[in-house]
Amino acid sequence: MGFMDKLKSAKNFVTGGGAEVLVAVEGASLTQPFTVNVSARTTEGEMAITRCYIKIRGSERATVRKVETQTGKRDVHSDVNTCELSVDLCGAGTLTTEGAQFSTQVTLPPGSLPSYNGRNAQHVYKVCAFLDKSGNDPDSGWVTFQVN
Repeated sequence: MGFMDKLKSAKNFVTGGGAEVLVAVEGASLTQPFTVNVSARTTEGEMAITRCYIKIRGSERATVRKVETQTGKRDVHSDVNTCELSVDLCGAGTLTTEGAQFSTQVTLPPGSLPSYNGRNAQHVYKVCAFLDKSGNDPDSGWVTFQVN
């Protein structure tokens, strides 16, 4: 391995680069299991991973508008997580440039709220797929999806 390859490898170790991870949700529902699909591939060479997993988060944000404060009027926000799930998709393995596809069925816990976007409150669901490896873990970034 040449100097530039070592430098690129070190950058990917620190930044979580070196892999592309995509996540998609199909048919999200409060009452039925729904599918989460993950596609992952390295951008070059091979990458040892200890697992691939997803996290799902439901969060509610309420806003009180034009609250009088010492510095004037401003909007005040309150955020609360209403649901958090973590699901393993696979164990240890080697990821290549050819990539891999993972799929799982997810059921939201009883009492979960639907997605909504009101005047002073909203409830959103987000999903993120991760590749667990040494160094910084590559991920898909948080993707918002609707649950009805």
